[in-house]
Amino acid sequence: MFDFMKKFDRKTSLEIFYSTAIMIRKIDDRLEKAQKYYHPIEEPIPEILDYLLECVRGDQAILIYRDDNLDFKLYQRVGGGKIISKAEEIEILKQYSENKNCKTFWSNNYYIHPLDVDGVAIGAAGIIIPEDVTEFENSRDRFLLSNFCEQLDNYILSENNSRKKHIVKMQIGEALENRIFSDGLVESIKILKENIDFSTLILLYHDEYDLELKTLKYFIYSEEKGFFDPFHFFDKKTHNYIIENGIKILNDEDSELFKQFKIDTYKEEYLISGVKKIKKLGMLIISSDTSIFDQFEKELLEVFVSFIQQRVIDFNKEWRNLSQFFSVTQRLKLLESDDYSEKYLSPKLEEVAIVYADISSFTFFSEQVLKTPKLITNMFDIWASGVLKIIWENGGCCDKFVGDCVIVFFGPPFFDGIKHDNCMKALKCAEEIREFTNSLVNRPENCFKLIKESGNSDLFGVSTGINYGLLNIGVIGPNNDYTGFGSVMNNTARIQGIAHKNEILMMKPFKNIIDDVVDVDGPYFSSLKNVKEKAEYYRYNRFK
Repeated sequence: MFDFMKKFDRKTSLEIFYSTAIMIRKIDDRLEKAQKYYHPIEEPIPEILDYLLECVRGDQAILIYRDDNLDFKLYQRVGGGKIISKAEEIEILKQYSENKNCKTFWSNNYYIHPLDVDGVAIGAAGIIIPEDVTEFENSRDRFLLSNFCEQLDNYILSENNSRKKHIVKMQIGEALENRIFSDGLVESIKILKENIDFSTLILLYHDEYDLELKTLKYFIYSEEKGFFDPFHFFDKKTHNYIIENGIKILNDEDSELFKQFKIDTYKEEYLISGVKKIKKLGMLIISSDTSIFDQFEKELLEVFVSFIQQRVIDFNKEWRNLSQFFSVTQRLKLLESDDYSEKYLSPKLEEVAIVYADISSFTFFSEQVLKTPKLITNMFDIWASGVLKIIWENGGCCDKFVGDCVIVFFGPPFFDGIKHDNCMKALKCAEEIREFTNSLVNRPENCFKLIKESGNSDLFGVSTGINYGLLNIGVIGPNNDYTGFGSVMNNTARIQGIAHKNEILMMKPFKNIIDDVVDVDGPYFSSLKNVKEKAEYYRYNRFK
């Protein structure tokens, strides 16, 4: 860089160094101001190029940098004399984009010097050379341009990284807006992979209130093995290991999973929720076989983790709300549609199969046998958990539990089945709830031991009413409950109310739909409150 100085005397050399120092000081002051006030890169460029033009004999100064889309852009600052043509501008950009080794290049019209950090090209600066430039001016101006670039490169790198981080952040955020969380993760990991060199990523998360990790979910990306999750990329061996050892993995007490995916060194982030009371939602592990993450990559990872953390929080809230009414299969299908709430859950008139199932003699057992709130609650929780499992297995939708009664719909939320199938599912569900309820007196829990030892266990069972008809059904009311309204609901509740222990009573509309496959007694007729005509119903015996 200083070889050309040997051609000049001490005074000339000092003048060159002085001019360079003045230029550097001005650039430094302007860049500090830009950083202090968060000016975009376009803001200081004109002044900075003017400083360069003040020191060199050039007609024009140019700066090549990345725009908001991270595409190379050429900025011109005219100092006088000729300017480069559009064709020359394209040629300069072409040469620069192919200048992979960050070398300087020039022609009779211009001189370009790269902006680079550790051999990585991040931009370039140049001057348009007058036709009558002397050898001294040419050498001096190259020296000044070189110092100009040295002053700018870190600033440009910082701006580029900031913009790149912003773009990647937006891309990851958009990807993770996908209603199907696993699909969003696949897309966001692909985006992350384009910007960070990593080989393995492991994400574990669960409901914040689930201390036993029954809701533990996972997502794994391996450069060698691909994607793994419980839904779309299922691997039985990996799945069983994670489910069985989830607590140990989250507590850093297990290394077998790391060995399976050949993880040696890694970066670990915990997913948390809460401010005053922090709750651990899961963890994210990311590993690279080839390098340690640099500062820029660490910042991108922090962005990724923050999005994942918020998405997990939002997903858990949404998932938990839907879990009040729908099975896992139904929830996954709902979340496949961005507009699932409007498409499937908004109130609409639909024909639905309905089941009302109520624990027989619940008041008697609560007041005279179990007596304490703890035992009553324990008995109901066990019954309700088993009933929900039966509902989900039969494709039903749980409206709600009202006291010791459960209300179940068949048909919602997609209404894509035929009425005969929905009624068959409803009847099968009612039978299984009855069988399950009768089996409870033989369970080892203290609440059921007391019922069995009371001498009145023959009173314990379930009475059921089933019906089919038109409902206004959907998310209704201030609590956003998925429920239905219509006379068919009221009539089903009343027919259940006259059923004895272990009886399944079906109203005429329901019986007519599956008349070909059931053996029933009836018809019977009963006066229902606020209903003018007597209700026709049948007692179910068995399938034919």
